[in-house]
Amino acid sequence: AVAALRTAIRLDPDDVGTYRVLWNILGHVRKNAEAEGVMKEATARVPKTEKDCVTLGKAFEKLRQPRQAAEAYRKALEFDPKHVEAHVG
Repeated sequence: AVAALRTAIRLDPDDVGTYRVLWNILGHVRKNAEAEGVMKEATARVPKTEKDCVTLGKAFEKLRQPRQAAEAYRKALEFDPKHVEAHVG
């Protein structure tokens, strides 16, 4: 599954959902450093909408990375200052 998801990312590097699925799988098999790398790659490449930013924020929360999560939520608010999830994230 990991190889297929990496291929999917190469084919469509703007799909934050693919990064999230890969991150989840890596987290479940306790490859936390690799999972964190995936989220950093997603952060550098993807955030095109407030939804993307909120997705990244939630992922960083699960990785216990509060600073990165807060930054992702701040970016979401730049896209949409009224975005509820970004405010409560």
